[in-house]
Amino acid sequence: MPSGIYKRTKSKKLSKEHKWKIMENAKVNPNYGMRGKKHTETTKQKLRKANLGKKLSEEHIRNDPEYKQWVRKVKLRDKQTRWINDENCKGYNIVHHIFPWRKYPKLRYKLKNGITLCQVHHKRVHKTRAKERLFEKLFSYLVNQK
Repeated sequence: MPSGIYKRTKSKKLSKEHKWKIMENAKVNPNYGMRGKKHTETTKQKLRKANLGKKLSEEHIRNDPEYKQWVRKVKLRDKQTRWINDENCKGYNIVHHIFPWRKYPKLRYKLKNGITLCQVHHKRVHKTRAKERLFEKLFSYLVNQK
């Protein structure tokens, strides 16, 4: 039988205890469903290709002491308050780069390039990439008013 095609069989009804054990094992071991199986060579190559450009956790931006210091300074400047505060606000405060990290390396740690937002508004800013320039102008204006 070719891989990826499975014979359909009548499944037994599982007891609640058995289902519970399966769920617990899946939580402990994320590869629980792959136990006893091996990836094909093409799948292995795809996984390698997908993970090629990813950085190791030690090199990640959030582990950079200069970045952590920048975040602290921006939060201090903003007095731990969000710039946009309405009924939709939820979650903790996040410091957002007004001008993107990758596009503007010289502005990465500038105090005026940071703004404090809640989780909800931070996600909205990232989802509306088409309106990115609008947010850049608005946030820059707000920060410069301080």
